[in-house]
Amino acid sequence: KVLKNGWLHTGDIGVFENNYLKITDRKKDILITPGGDNISPLKIENELVNSEFIEQAKNGCILARKCTKCGELHLATVYFCKKCGNKGFENSIISGKGKIVTYTIMTVPPEGFEEFAPYAWAVMELDDDSRLRISGFLPNIAAPEDLPIGTLAEIVGFDQRGIVLKKQ
Repeated sequence: KVLKNGWLHTGDIGVFENNYLKITDRKKDILITPGGDNISPLKIENELVNSEFIEQAKNGCILARKCTKCGELHLATVYFCKKCGNKGFENSIISGKGKIVTYTIMTVPPEGFEEFAPYAWAVMELDDDSRLRISGFLPNIAAPEDLPIGTLAEIVGFDQRGIVLKKQ
């Protein structure tokens, strides 16, 4: 029965934040450990993916997820293939080189980033056939003439700023 005591039971798990319900997981995906603890595999998967994603970025690459059904490449944060809806993925490491397609120049940065100004928060389309786009930090960009659209760039690291790019 979906309605119980006036509540709609969807199978979703969530938390209330600022009077809004934020869906965080699915109830049926909960694992029960031998000790009786309920654990969400999503949290474990996120931690593993994030740590591997960061390691690949530090090596100048992107951790992507390739759909096991149709072969479509996605960024590592997806859970369903946008092309066929499949949930099965395998990891794929792709080159972190591409071209800048848009950006925002930060001359008055947010708190904690003052020492890095000026810089650009840039969107780079990867060179491979996937046409995936990633965003990253590109230092020493003060004016549009410093970064024409189409400029070749590459990932050179990952730190407190996120993915760090440099012009090729």
